[in-house]
Parts: sequence; structure tokens; C-alpha cells
Amino acid sequence: MSEVTNRIDLNEFAKSVDSTPKQVLQNLDELSRIDLVKKTGGGYGITEKGRTLLKQIPKYLKVWNSISTSQSDNPQTSKPKA
Repeated sequence: MSEVTNRIDLNEFAKSVDSTPKQVLQNLDELSRIDLVKKTGGGYGITEKGRTLLKQIPKYLKVWNSISTSQSDNPQTSKPKA
């Protein structure tokens, strides 16, 4: 597991993701329960499992974008069936 070398202020981070510090801590606790982050001293670090999952995001975004594009190119796919 690698650790972030810079400290990030919880209040600043919460504000930047349009959340509250309490919500951020709840999310970190949940991510910790499923082994995506690990509490380290006074903060959190990403685990190998978390890093592996993050590496998959670009692949899924590419698939999602191609699905979205193909649906917007074909107006028939968005019309309700009669």
C-alpha cells in the first residue's frame, strides 16, 4: 500500500467534492470495510485492491461513453414504445 505524502484538509476536500466532512468520513469508513482504503495513523491510504479498481475506471468510462454516444446518435433508442 502506498501513502499520500501530503496531508489533505478534510474540510477543504469535502467542499471540493460538494459534501460534508461527516459524509466524507462515512464514505471512507465504508471504503475501509470493503478493503479499498486502510486507516493509517491519522489518515487513510489506498490499498492494492483499491488501486486495482481505480485502474479499471478508464476502461468502464470508455464503454459507458460509447453506449451514451450510440444512444444519442440514434433517437429511436430514446423514444418510448407505444
